[in-house]
Amino acid sequence: MRIVGAFLACLLAGTALAQSVSKPAQPATAQPVVQPIDPSAAPPVTQAALAPAAEPAAKIIEPAATAPATQPAEAPAPDVKPAEQAIAVPVAEPAAANPAEQAATPPGASPAQVPAAEPAVTPVKQAVATPTEPVEPAAPAAKPAEPSAAPPAAEPAAKTEAATCPGHPDALGTSRVLTITPAEFQLLGTIDYKQTLPLKDHEVVLTFDDGPIPPYTNSVLDTLAANCVKATYFLVGEMAAPRPYLVRRIYNEGHSIGTHSQHHPFAFQRLSMQRVEREVDGGIASVATALGDPKALSPFFRIPGFGRTNAIDHYLENKGLVTWSADIDTDDWWRGTTPGVLVQRAMRRLNAKGRGIILMHDIHPATALALPTLLKELKAGGYHVVQVVAAGERPNSLPEVVATPLEKEIWPGLLHAKSEKGGAAMSALRHRVKRVLAGRSSRHHRYRHTRTARVESAPKTHDLSAAQ
Repeated sequence: MRIVGAFLACLLAGTALAQSVSKPAQPATAQPVVQPIDPSAAPPVTQAALAPAAEPAAKIIEPAATAPATQPAEAPAPDVKPAEQAIAVPVAEPAAANPAEQAATPPGASPAQVPAAEPAVTPVKQAVATPTEPVEPAAPAAKPAEPSAAPPAAEPAAKTEAATCPGHPDALGTSRVLTITPAEFQLLGTIDYKQTLPLKDHEVVLTFDDGPIPPYTNSVLDTLAANCVKATYFLVGEMAAPRPYLVRRIYNEGHSIGTHSQHHPFAFQRLSMQRVEREVDGGIASVATALGDPKALSPFFRIPGFGRTNAIDHYLENKGLVTWSADIDTDDWWRGTTPGVLVQRAMRRLNAKGRGIILMHDIHPATALALPTLLKELKAGGYHVVQVVAAGERPNSLPEVVATPLEKEIWPGLLHAKSEKGGAAMSALRHRVKRVLAGRSSRHHRYRHTRTARVESAPKTHDLSAAQ
């Protein structure tokens, strides 16, 4: 019995020892939880101050709904404002993960206060940073501007170029228009002068002299229209006076028109100044009459054969005219010039300079036949055509004039062939033109012979002016 009693006493003592060892572990988690529940921990102050903060904590942190009373006891820090806590509680999700563990630490323990202070600061940073985060998706708003920067700018340019020359996608076209005044430019062309047009690299200005004369002027105009190219014409007065229909066609198709004297006399530099004045003024009057409106005529003049002198240059400058020479002379008037040779000569001289005013004549068959190939070579070489116009108001168009029956009948048509058209076909074309010219000369001779005979047969007593 004593042994049994001693065993029971030891068993009871071990149980008591176990209970005494296990019970201190429970207060580690239970005592801090029970202590904040004590209403003596100044509830009037904390409940009144933290009532707004407790409500959002109960709404947002649903797992912590069983311990709302622990939070008022956890806020003994008087330096934390209720507004800051209201911002910190809904945003500080890491602090709401285990509210019981945070409340289990004693109020005086420093490790528990540091996490409690950090959420009060970090939510403010997040609250400030969250409005800026939606700004980052706004960056794609700038990306749509990238596609509209370069490619759409090129597409309208291509459409505009195609629209300027409909039906001819391979046309050379006119790149830009250059407006000049006599006050800015008096002498143009490096063949005779130091100054020329302010052209960029690989820019050219096409000019034609001595016309108009069918059928070559007509063919040149057709080629320019098919390629949407604008040029500058220097017309001779005696050639323009009988063909107002052709002069107005040149103007109505958008080309600039200047003058080239009345009769195109050779050795212009040897003429007296009185004769120079008559040639210049007569050419301007004849071309203006053919146009029907003096405003349509540009104040451009080219001296025949480049026969310039200082006196002639000063005279033209005083008349308010821009005197044109050239930078590249095709010499298309040389005897034996074929269309192929003309194109090669023009491109060789142009490539040597890279830009400039090109001189041609629209009265030669080789020029009319070579022009289509020349325009193709210009485009292949990367050249751009610039149209030169004079400043000032000019009519948009002029009334058309019907060609006379004589012009329709006597001038042969010019076949649009390749630039290398020559041989028998070229000879036949020249022969037809010579026959037409010979026919006109013979008719003029018969008219003069008939008129002279009529005057001679008149009575001697009559005045010659009466017979005329």
